[in-house]
Amino acid sequence: MLKFNISRVLKLRGIEKPYAYLRRRGFSQTTASNLAGNKIAGMKDYNIQRLCVLLRCEPNDLFEWTPEKNESVEGHPLAGLKRAETQTINFADALRKIPINKVEETIAGLK
Repeated sequence: MLKFNISRVLKLRGIEKPYAYLRRRGFSQTTASNLAGNKIAGMKDYNIQRLCVLLRCEPNDLFEWTPEKNESVEGHPLAGLKRAETQTINFADALRKIPINKVEETIAGLK
Protein backbone atom coordinates (compact mmCIF):
# COMPACT_ATOMS: atom_id res chain seq x y z
CA MET A 1 0.00 0.00 0.00
CA LEU A 2 1.33 3.41 -0.97
CA LYS A 3 0.65 6.12 1.59
CA PHE A 4 1.59 9.68 2.34
CA ASN A 5 3.76 9.89 5.49
CA ILE A 6 4.94 13.41 6.27
CA SER A 7 5.42 12.66 9.97
CA ARG A 8 8.65 10.76 9.21
CA VAL A 9 10.19 13.80 7.49
CA LEU A 10 8.95 16.18 10.18
CA LYS A 11 10.53 14.01 12.90
CA LEU A 12 13.80 13.77 11.00
CA ARG A 13 13.83 17.57 10.69
CA GLY A 14 13.28 17.90 14.44
CA ILE A 15 9.88 19.57 14.12
CA GLU A 16 8.09 18.85 17.38
CA LYS A 17 4.86 20.75 16.71
CA PRO A 18 3.93 20.01 13.09
CA TYR A 19 0.56 21.77 13.13
CA ALA A 20 2.00 25.05 14.45
CA TYR A 21 4.98 24.77 12.09
CA LEU A 22 2.76 24.32 9.04
CA ARG A 23 0.34 27.06 10.07
CA ARG A 24 3.20 29.55 10.52
CA ARG A 25 4.30 28.71 6.98
CA GLY A 26 0.98 29.49 5.37
CA PHE A 27 -0.95 26.24 5.31
CA SER A 28 -4.66 26.48 6.12
CA GLN A 29 -5.99 25.11 9.41
CA THR A 30 -7.56 22.12 7.68
CA THR A 31 -4.53 21.27 5.58
CA ALA A 32 -2.12 21.72 8.50
CA SER A 33 -4.30 19.55 10.72
CA ASN A 34 -4.59 16.82 8.09
CA LEU A 35 -0.86 16.88 7.36
CA ALA A 36 0.11 16.86 11.03
CA GLY A 37 -2.16 13.88 11.61
CA ASN A 38 -1.16 12.01 8.42
CA LYS A 39 -4.83 12.09 7.38
CA ILE A 40 -4.35 12.76 3.69
CA ALA A 41 -6.65 11.22 1.11
CA GLY A 42 -5.30 13.38 -1.71
CA MET A 43 -3.16 16.44 -2.17
CA LYS A 44 -2.62 19.03 -4.85
CA ASP A 45 0.78 18.94 -6.52
CA TYR A 46 1.25 22.57 -5.50
CA ASN A 47 1.13 21.60 -1.81
CA ILE A 48 3.54 18.71 -2.37
CA GLN A 49 5.93 21.19 -3.96
CA ARG A 50 5.50 23.63 -1.06
CA LEU A 51 6.27 20.85 1.42
CA CYS A 52 9.35 19.74 -0.51
CA VAL A 53 10.74 23.28 -0.62
CA LEU A 54 9.90 23.87 3.04
CA LEU A 55 11.33 20.57 4.28
CA ARG A 56 14.19 20.38 1.77
CA CYS A 57 13.15 16.96 0.51
CA GLU A 58 11.90 15.24 -2.64
CA PRO A 59 8.35 14.03 -3.23
CA ASN A 60 9.48 10.41 -2.71
CA ASP A 61 10.53 11.32 0.84
CA LEU A 62 6.90 12.10 1.63
CA PHE A 63 5.61 8.68 0.58
CA GLU A 64 5.99 5.21 2.01
CA TRP A 65 5.23 1.85 0.43
CA THR A 66 4.31 -1.29 2.33
CA PRO A 67 3.94 -4.26 0.00
CA GLU A 68 0.96 -6.56 0.39
CA LYS A 69 1.70 -9.98 1.92
CA ASN A 70 2.24 -11.89 -1.33
CA GLU A 71 3.51 -8.95 -3.39
CA SER A 72 6.98 -9.25 -4.92
CA VAL A 73 9.19 -6.26 -4.13
CA GLU A 74 12.52 -7.37 -5.52
CA GLY A 75 13.56 -5.09 -8.37
CA HIS A 76 10.28 -3.18 -8.28
CA PRO A 77 10.56 0.63 -8.67
CA LEU A 78 8.38 1.11 -5.59
CA ALA A 79 10.94 -0.76 -3.46
CA GLY A 80 12.77 2.55 -2.99
CA LEU A 81 9.76 3.79 -1.05
CA LYS A 82 9.79 0.84 1.35
CA ARG A 83 10.94 2.37 4.62
CA ALA A 84 12.74 0.66 7.42
CA GLU A 85 11.79 1.68 10.92
CA THR A 86 13.37 5.11 11.33
CA GLN A 87 14.95 5.95 14.62
CA THR A 88 14.58 9.64 15.27
CA ILE A 89 16.75 11.59 17.64
CA ASN A 90 16.48 15.00 19.16
CA PHE A 91 19.37 16.85 17.53
CA ALA A 92 19.50 19.54 20.21
CA ASP A 93 20.00 16.86 22.89
CA ALA A 94 22.54 15.04 20.72
CA LEU A 95 24.51 18.25 20.15
CA ARG A 96 24.67 18.91 23.89
CA LYS A 97 26.42 15.55 24.35
CA ILE A 98 29.05 16.10 21.64
CA PRO A 99 32.32 17.78 22.67
CA ILE A 100 32.62 21.35 21.35
CA ASN A 101 35.69 20.56 19.24
CA LYS A 102 33.71 17.84 17.40
CA VAL A 103 30.85 20.26 16.75
CA GLU A 104 33.34 22.82 15.38
CA GLU A 105 34.97 20.17 13.16
CA THR A 106 31.59 19.13 11.80
CA ILE A 107 30.55 22.71 11.07
CA ALA A 108 33.89 23.39 9.37
CA GLY A 109 33.37 20.29 7.21
CA LEU A 110 30.01 21.62 6.04
CA LYS A 111 31.47 24.85 4.65
